[in-house]
Amino acid sequence: MKNLEKKDKISKKTIQRLTIYLKCLEKFAPEDYISSEEMGVLLGVTAAQIRKDFSNFIVDIESCIGIRGKGYNVKCL
Repeated sequence: MKNLEKKDKISKKTIQRLTIYLKCLEKFAPEDYISSEEMGVLLGVTAAQIRKDFSNFIVDIESCIGIRGKGYNVKCL
């Protein structure tokens, strides 16, 4: 039970990065797409970290999954 509780908690660092991601996404139109690589360059965060952070929050994975070569839909994020 303790392992499950630890896994379900989101770190403070992740929450802080989410605020940064939101500020970045606000600069784009809702119909735009942005890749984790593009966000990483803009924010100084690795693309892998961004994908990991997003995976904690994307509830409806079918409609919000990133598209290879195109990225994530800004509105969905």
